[in-house]
Amino acid sequence: MLTEAQILAARLTAIRPAVTVDVHSLTADGRSWILHARRFWPSDKEAFETVWATHPPTRPMGVMYGKPVTFHRYQQAYGFDYRFTGQTAAALPLAAVPAPIAPVIDALHRVESDTEPQNSALFNFYEGGSDYMGAHSDDERHLHASAPILSLSWCQPQAHVRRFRLLPKDGVRDAVVPPAWRDAKLKGAVVVLGDGDLVVMGGACQRTHKHEVMKAGSRRALHELQGRRINLTRRGALAAPAQSAGFRTIRSVDLPSAR
Repeated sequence: MLTEAQILAARLTAIRPAVTVDVHSLTADGRSWILHARRFWPSDKEAFETVWATHPPTRPMGVMYGKPVTFHRYQQAYGFDYRFTGQTAAALPLAAVPAPIAPVIDALHRVESDTEPQNSALFNFYEGGSDYMGAHSDDERHLHASAPILSLSWCQPQAHVRRFRLLPKDGVRDAVVPPAWRDAKLKGAVVVLGDGDLVVMGGACQRTHKHEVMKAGSRRALHELQGRRINLTRRGALAAPAQSAGFRTIRSVDLPSAR
């Protein structure tokens, strides 16, 4: 019998037959898993610039440890308000997503199930390697339990890459790191994401792991330091639109790491 991850991988392959969708377990028993498809849906410069122009003029602010902080990215929610760390990003209607990326959302809609609709979208805009997102897990209290979270990267120039890391939470003793994602200098699984790459986190991933977009240190290669990235994330939220679903909560410090 096929697993949920294998079924979803087959559905994604049906959308893009020329693309390989790899299935990786993040725990020994396979309860947490991730899919990775390189160049699943690449951007072009015109489409990228059109979507990039839709980011809000200011970066989001929140409150951490009682102090105001500005986060190192831009973001825009669609379908459901996005609340975390003392701030709320008001969502636009899902139908208002930028036209160049609407076909992607329509295609990904075909892989969802009737019981776990991907009914929200969040765009994060990273302007250079110094923008990042700290280690966190998504708050499943406002999501369809264990529903896959789909994440697509668009990069310009297309050679630009960012490191995406998955870290097991404290107490998770059976976490495994796929061999291709091992880094001798870093804990966890480190995935290098480029233009068009798709990642899907599923199963118990949000309960066993945190994930982050790592800040590029000054010694990183130019193709990581220089460039812009748009990340489209699709989720299945439980609350009704425009009710401040609060479907994601940063659970760990969204501040620069020691590196």
